[in-house]
Amino acid sequence: MARKKFLMGNWKMNHTIAEAIRFCEDVKNDSLLKIARSKGVLLGVAPSFLSLQQVKRHAHGLIVASQDCHYEDHGAYTSSVSVPMLNEIGINWSIIGHSERRTYDNDTSFVCNRKIKTLVKNGFHVVYCVGETLKEYEEGLTKDIVKEQILVGLMNVSKEDISKIVIAYEPVWSIGTGIICGAGLSEIAVILALLLTIGVLVLDRIPVVSVPMLLVVNADDCGMEEKIVETAKRYCGVCKVKSRNLSGNRLNMILELRTKQESELVRAVNGLEHMTSVSLLSHDGEATY
Repeated sequence: MARKKFLMGNWKMNHTIAEAIRFCEDVKNDSLLKIARSKGVLLGVAPSFLSLQQVKRHAHGLIVASQDCHYEDHGAYTSSVSVPMLNEIGINWSIIGHSERRTYDNDTSFVCNRKIKTLVKNGFHVVYCVGETLKEYEEGLTKDIVKEQILVGLMNVSKEDISKIVIAYEPVWSIGTGIICGAGLSEIAVILALLLTIGVLVLDRIPVVSVPMLLVVNADDCGMEEKIVETAKRYCGVCKVKSRNLSGNRLNMILELRTKQESELVRAVNGLEHMTSVSLLSHDGEATY
């Protein structure tokens, strides 16, 4: 299954109905939308509940998503919105697990799991948000936090239903702070490896990398170069050293990897992480992660 690039804007508690309609009119003739379509990029917005119906009516090809959805169809859940309510106005996408929902409304990963299962059962697509806070990031807990969110949030979700879910890695500490997120391939590899572990993603069936991936590798021992290259080749087959330099006893390298299967990329990064630090430098073409 070919991957697509997907951009979604979450409006949060912004824009009145009138402002939402004006946005839709502006989008209709926007060149960016036309360019995105020509490149196969999916664009979407998540308006407030009050604006959902109007934006859906005037979407002009945009995906329109709810910012949240309850796991029950009806009941005494003040301010909540249910699947039947969203279905009635033609909405079939929803964000779940946004960091603000987790922080302010106590949306635990277990609660997110109940919501996700209700949504996919009813044919919805889900944007599931995962990510760590600044405190968790500074304490080195990123992988543990993301692991819990993935394993619990997607608990008992079938392989068929996972195709309806977009996982959005959202480092909470980089939102609105001006701090640039340096998340590299290692965090993404963790997510992919977890999906493989719980059996909801068959990686070997997904050809993904048709262009070189450039990795920055830093090791404390300059004598590790041969072992690092051998490890990368063991999993990816093709590994070239694009550049290398020594700073004291510290080795800094840029490796070019080419893989045919996403599982090879995951295993290569996991293998390298046992001996060195790894991060994504850049990628070109249509490969996306």
